[in-house]
Amino acid sequence: MKRYEVKWSHEAIYDAADITDYIESEFGSRRADKFEDDIDAEVEKLGTDHNFYTDADGIYYRGYLIRKKVFSPSIIFYFVDKKAETVYVIRILRHEVNWQQLLREALFYTFD
Repeated sequence: MKRYEVKWSHEAIYDAADITDYIESEFGSRRADKFEDDIDAEVEKLGTDHNFYTDADGIYYRGYLIRKKVFSPSIIFYFVDKKAETVYVIRILRHEVNWQQLLREALFYTFD
């Protein structure tokens, strides 16, 4: 099975850092470290999952369907460029935020 490259947007990096900081302040550094390791592993799995999750409520970004993968209590949002064989992680948000509005309002995501 071919492996897709996985790229994180700057916004997704900041999202994960904010969630980690919250977990650390509420539950301690051990739990925050575990979240960090687990979210990294879940995101990397996206590069080998060629079935890709399809539930995204019809939100598109630059012609690409934004997909989501639940990683409770967070949701990983990403799109797939099959031609470039790349998965782009655009946001990692807590399930209780109004993620549909946030995704619809974003005009650009930044990648290195």
